Amino acid sequence: MQIPGSTSMMAMKLRFGLSLAACGLPMLLLVSPAHANTLTPGESGSPDTFTLSGLTLLASSPSEAQSDGSLTWDFAEAVYSDPSNTFGAGDLDFMYQVTNTTNPDVDVFLSTINFQDFTGFSTDVGVTSSGSTLPGGVFVNGNNEASDVDRSDDGSQVGFEYFRYSSDTSYVMVIETNATNYDANGLMNLSFEDIDPSSSAFEPAAATGVPEPGTTALLGAGLLLIGVLRRRLT
Repeated sequence: MQIPGSTSMMAMKLRFGLSLAACGLPMLLLVSPAHANTLTPGESGSPDTFTLSGLTLLASSPSEAQSDGSLTWDFAEAVYSDPSNTFGAGDLDFMYQVTNTTNPDVDVFLSTINFQDFTGFSTDVGVTSSGSTLPGGVFVNGNNEASDVDRSDDGSQVGFEYFRYSSDTSYVMVIETNATNYDANGLMNLSFEDIDPSSSAFEPAAATGVPEPGTTALLGAGLLLIGVLRRRLT
């Protein structure tokens, strides 16, 4: 015998349960562990000092002479998979090194180096002086450390500030990210006082294909919860 009103009551419970699951699922997907020493959009500060080991070289561009009029520089870059990455084991580190080879008689000093596009990615920004120990033989030990680092308000650009960067070689500039993919469509901007040449550079890219394991697990847990609620309320 069916109790009067029981059908409508069960329907209400089912709708309520599904509403809770629907609300909880986005929260599950948004949960992520807290990370220290990250540079968020609009922030600036002193660069972190990285001690790096166990890196796997994914792509590189050895030091290459570049120029813009009377301004000249050498630029090297690489992308590594990092087992000790701040955001997750195996996430990507983007590293760059610049040598200002402009004739000192020109009396123009490199002051800022910006990299883009990091929109939507987490970043931990700093330097390492041990360029020659990094895999691939891409970098050398620099002699000029950035004084400050910053990130633009929209999060797209990460910048390294220098004081009268003349004919020195920078420490290797390190941008740890939560990216799992990369491409070569990025841009490096140099600031020689009032002149701003640029070079192409590696950048983080949106992951393609299969979702990350953590996201897949959370999505599966949410769908399982919805299934359990349906069975209990029918």
